[in-house]
Amino acid sequence: MSTFNQTIQQQKKDYRYFILDGVFWAIMYYVSIIFLIPYLLNFGATSLQIGLLQTLPIVIASFFGLFSYSLLKYFNSKKQMVVVFAILQAFFWLPLAFAGYLFNNTFIIWLVIFLYSLIQIMEYAPLPVYRDWIGKIFVKNKIVTFVAQKQTIMNIISIIPLLLAGFMLDTITKTNAALGFTLIFISVGFFRFASAIYLSKMSKTETKEDILKETKKMTKPVFSVFKKVVLKDRKFLYFLLVVFALYLSMNIASPYYRFYFLEILHLNYTNYILIEISSILGLVFSLYYWGNISDKFGTTKVLKATVLFLPIYPLAVILLGRNILGLSLLGFFDGVVVAGFTISIYGYFYQNIKTDIIHHLSFFVIFQSIAVLIGSIIGGVISSNSLFWYRGIQAYGLLLIFYISFCLRTFTIIYFTNIKDQGLVADKKSISLARGIVLQAPVVFGMNRLINYISRTRSHIDRKILKKSKKILKKSMKK
Repeated sequence: MSTFNQTIQQQKKDYRYFILDGVFWAIMYYVSIIFLIPYLLNFGATSLQIGLLQTLPIVIASFFGLFSYSLLKYFNSKKQMVVVFAILQAFFWLPLAFAGYLFNNTFIIWLVIFLYSLIQIMEYAPLPVYRDWIGKIFVKNKIVTFVAQKQTIMNIISIIPLLLAGFMLDTITKTNAALGFTLIFISVGFFRFASAIYLSKMSKTETKEDILKETKKMTKPVFSVFKKVVLKDRKFLYFLLVVFALYLSMNIASPYYRFYFLEILHLNYTNYILIEISSILGLVFSLYYWGNISDKFGTTKVLKATVLFLPIYPLAVILLGRNILGLSLLGFFDGVVVAGFTISIYGYFYQNIKTDIIHHLSFFVIFQSIAVLIGSIIGGVISSNSLFWYRGIQAYGLLLIFYISFCLRTFTIIYFTNIKDQGLVADKKSISLARGIVLQAPVVFGMNRLINYISRTRSHIDRKILKKSKKILKKSMKK
């Protein structure tokens, strides 16, 4: 049995490396997902292919999470497994960066989807192990807050490379688009490698002997694990099915917003990036708040509150048209809502699942990714098929899937009322939608906490500099 114990100093170091890993991972994630779409559009990709790019690799990769324990036995620790897969993920960005020089346009589109699938496999295969490892490093009753702090910092820092990449694309695509995309994806691989370095500096939570015992105990036939983890746990099964339905309704539209902005509204890269950054800022300025009230009230209560606002985005996109300011403000609002939704979804596992979190997370990721794929296929078929276009105009096909998504989201959220917290979390006090969410001003709270965090960090750095200066001064005086 593992005897992992941390000193306060170790926990502080782990938290610092946890943040730095997240910063470099976030830069990789946002730069890649935002620029992969214009990259494929440059080769003539259809809306269905854009939808598949964003969903098919995740579905393929999600099944690899089921084999986490089988893979884990070949490593000396959970940390080692996570680091190795992070380095492999960084490597696979290189062939994707140079794909545009090698083949014709049609083949390149499918090659990029294939290479991105390999990249996502490297992300998802160790993901349950990563979350279990992180859950052991940090204190349980603070982990949602820690994750929220990490998300806040890594999202705000990722804005800088996005601005630079957007400027670079607007400049380079006028002369050589392939070169611009190649440089961007090479840098993406570099950022992932940097995050792997910081992961390698974090604590190891078990020995090889612990790994062998755990994998021997937990490696079982997939169906028997599914029966035990999902079918016999009615509360978790209900949670899976309701979240599955919501992800499906969201992803009928979600993969196609960027296609709509670039191909239908013909936004330039600068405006496109501004809308994306607005969404990131919404995440940044509210994550502190969501993490705080998730620990205070329980993640399920926060989940029920945030899903009420999810239908607003697709309907507003229809109504706003090419209003850049309106779309930017809408992106900010959606970032706030999605931040609360995401934090509460993953916080649910840390607060409610007490055993075998790896398999619970594996099956959740599979259900989630299948819902995303089905939703995107439905949206892709409707938006790319002229049978659904009014007067042969594709824009109406896209507006139709946005409206369908709005209706299905509204219908699905009714079923969230029956999701319940388990164990000690169920005893936490209830949260009022008006007083606890709307009137508490999540963004103002988050901004205050962020400013305080930056001030404390700056003071800490100043103290360290002062301490080093005193040491240097003492040495010079001795001489």
